[in-house]
Amino acid sequence: MRALAALLLFSAVALSCSTEKKGDPEQLKIITDYKAGYESNKNSINASKVVNAIIEYAEKNPEDEAQIEVLFDDAIAISMEQTNLTQAASLLNTLIKEYPGIDRETRLAQLTRLLLEMNNTDAAGSLCLAGLAAYPASASLQELKSQINPPDADIKARLDHLSTTMFNDSLNEYNVNTATAFVDACEAYVMANPTAKDAVDYLHQAGQTARSIRTFRKAISLYDWIFSKYPNDPRAGQALFLEAFTYDNELKEIDIARKLYEQFIAKFPKDELVDDAQFLLKNLGKSDDEILQELGTEEQSQ
Repeated sequence: MRALAALLLFSAVALSCSTEKKGDPEQLKIITDYKAGYESNKNSINASKVVNAIIEYAEKNPEDEAQIEVLFDDAIAISMEQTNLTQAASLLNTLIKEYPGIDRETRLAQLTRLLLEMNNTDAAGSLCLAGLAAYPASASLQELKSQINPPDADIKARLDHLSTTMFNDSLNEYNVNTATAFVDACEAYVMANPTAKDAVDYLHQAGQTARSIRTFRKAISLYDWIFSKYPNDPRAGQALFLEAFTYDNELKEIDIARKLYEQFIAKFPKDELVDDAQFLLKNLGKSDDEILQELGTEEQSQ
């Protein structure tokens, strides 16, 4: 009997510890208080307090997936009520990408409807086709497809069409709208099919395309997607390097670039880009003239 009592006590303690690890009661109380404030006065300031607190909770408690999904639904509802459809779409996007335990099929249909409401028919069409590649029997996605009536038969046909038409050979430049549609379609495909063998291929192509049309924040998010979600892929190191290089060379955000270069060198010490990363790290913030002058000085001293 004593052994059984001890076992029950141990189980209760273990369960309590497990529960404590899964969430932050203080943060949840803050969110509850902010939600009460929003219900009393539904202005944009109170709405932002709730949404920002929920995002912070998700960042600090990533393992509490069930609670996060409930909270994100609250944040999405508030965003919709505030007619902030862009924010609602961003929250749904994050939910689908970051939390594999959710009902992906339902969320893909939800985001497709929201994109239609935002009059973003191209993105809605890509997401719907991508969703059907993963869930061909989905009645909700099939219904949305008939409503959208996309010109392409499936997501692979759409990706092929966009990739072959986004660059104008005669002008030697990208058609920005078509290239943007290609990036969106790549993202949609991987969101719906994260375990597909060619997922990283499409993320890499999307990242390079985003850089080419100078949408650098988008490129960074795609490189980070490869590095964080596919760390064992051979291109994970290159993705981290390109993220650092974009912060350095394009956005001039030196402090972030420094941390990422250092992270790359530490994590991928044998990568062929390590020498480049060390050189760039050493010369962060310097002008081309300063770098050339230092190189010249080094050559003279040898």
